[in-house]
Amino acid sequence: MGSKDPKQWLKWLEEIEEDEDLDEIDPNEDDGDFCHISDHDSESEQDDEEIELEYFQEENVPYYLGKDKITMWKKMCPPKSRTKAHNIFVNKPGPVHEAARSSTAFECFKIFINDNIIEMITNCTNIYINKIQTNYQRERDAKLTDRDEIISLLGMLYLLGVCKSGRQNLKDVWRTDGTGIDAIYCTMSYNRFRFLIRCLRFDDINSREDRREIDKLAPIREVFEMFLQNCRKSVVPGPNLTIDEQLVAFRGRCPFRQYIPSKPAKYGIKIFALVDCDNMYTINLEIYAGVQPDGPYKVSNSPSDVVQRLVEVVKGTYRNITMDNWFSSIPLALDLKRDFKLTMLGTLKKNKREIPPELISVRDRPINSSQFAFQNNCTLVSYVPKKNKNVLVLSTTHDDDKIDVDTSKPMMIVDYNNSKYGVDVVDQMCGSYNVSRSTRRWPLTIFYDIMNIGGINAMVLYHLNHSEEKIIRKDFLRTLAMSMIKPQIRRRLQIDSIPKQLKVKCSFILGDEEPSNSNKENSDRAPKQQKMGNGRCHICPRKNDRRTRNTCGTCNKWVCKDHQEKVATICVRCSTDNEDV
Repeated sequence: MGSKDPKQWLKWLEEIEEDEDLDEIDPNEDDGDFCHISDHDSESEQDDEEIELEYFQEENVPYYLGKDKITMWKKMCPPKSRTKAHNIFVNKPGPVHEAARSSTAFECFKIFINDNIIEMITNCTNIYINKIQTNYQRERDAKLTDRDEIISLLGMLYLLGVCKSGRQNLKDVWRTDGTGIDAIYCTMSYNRFRFLIRCLRFDDINSREDRREIDKLAPIREVFEMFLQNCRKSVVPGPNLTIDEQLVAFRGRCPFRQYIPSKPAKYGIKIFALVDCDNMYTINLEIYAGVQPDGPYKVSNSPSDVVQRLVEVVKGTYRNITMDNWFSSIPLALDLKRDFKLTMLGTLKKNKREIPPELISVRDRPINSSQFAFQNNCTLVSYVPKKNKNVLVLSTTHDDDKIDVDTSKPMMIVDYNNSKYGVDVVDQMCGSYNVSRSTRRWPLTIFYDIMNIGGINAMVLYHLNHSEEKIIRKDFLRTLAMSMIKPQIRRRLQIDSIPKQLKVKCSFILGDEEPSNSNKENSDRAPKQQKMGNGRCHICPRKNDRRTRNTCGTCNKWVCKDHQEKVATICVRCSTDNEDV
């Protein structure tokens, strides 16, 4: 089992006015609304309960009998033998294939949100823009997007997350009085950002209704599956994995919205996750969509079936899966070991019929006491952490009754505590630099979560490929964001009509270009022609509307007398005389 202290994992967590809702809900895109109250309760400690005497076995009997009167548990620890096959892990963890060759932050990011995903988002967004273009009077207000602009949009979202501006009012982000974020302001205009977020789509809206008849997740399904495929194939996980749920905050209309009172957000979309608890790499995800329509996506939502679908990607590898008592059960543990060649470590609810009554009752048991029960394939322990409370833990990887000397806890519980945090830590990391913005569209909420998890996985991959380099997550995300937005800033710098002040800021961010470089390059390509008539000075503010007949000899733009440099006229003879001096 992993020996990392949970406090070390928490070191991954480094160190407003609400934003307006940008969405315009199309009635044709409304999926309806339903909120289900989840029964997920992962509390490990359970109260004592009265158990009828008929269930207890005599003390001199060498076994316990479960409440089902069928399941038998040995009281004595089995004799020691050689290391069992399920405790021998032979796979070498780490990045594989193209992921192993990724060196920069952006290259690591593209392993998970790759060109195929970007291309699909671009195409689907343009399909939606084409549909709504007639609602805009000016063509430039609803022009189509492209791959580079979508990448820069995602980079802006990452940068807003790093700056803790996910819920900040966008007008404050675009302020030009020194209190805004210059990198955001230089990448694209306020109106263009709002428009793209509003139009961002992840499927073809023209065929959505047909797909929705068999799949509630149709608006995000293909992008979600492409992302998962990239996560599964890029990194070989370690020996200890964790399964738990994540509640992505959402209060809009959604046919499978969940209410979980124990979660900070309370309302949201439930996503089950399989995470490597040694480095917080997310391997697999499954969105809880409730009861799906008849078809290929209709599956059982029972905890055991959810677990088996999640661990299919690591089947036959003898890894250990840690889970809480909402998922775990004795039949599931035996199925995982027999059919999947995986071990399980998890807490149990006391209502399981296979548990002996002697392990449920804590009557007259001292604090920190442990009571074990053994079968050929699994071990069960009942631990009393405080008066009238007990914790039941089941393991198919432990086969002894070892007690930790320092804590007086069974090693099963010590190992459980050291490996149960994976999904919770990932959830906290998502919240630390969250890219999410206020929205009423649940597909966009799920995509924000994909971006959060993709950013974490990219950083894990970067650390695996640069084990000698120390970089905190905030700096990694900032580096990633800047590498995503700089091409768009450089492209915007080529526009002649943008204000000079903006050009100066863009050049400062790029660090390798002068504001007038593009103009100089253009001037070198073709000879300038003297403009006829008159025009507005390109330096004066629009409110002055100052017209002039003079043009600049370098850039050939209109310039008034207040904004031109005077050069004295010198004849050829004088010029020659000056050269002789």
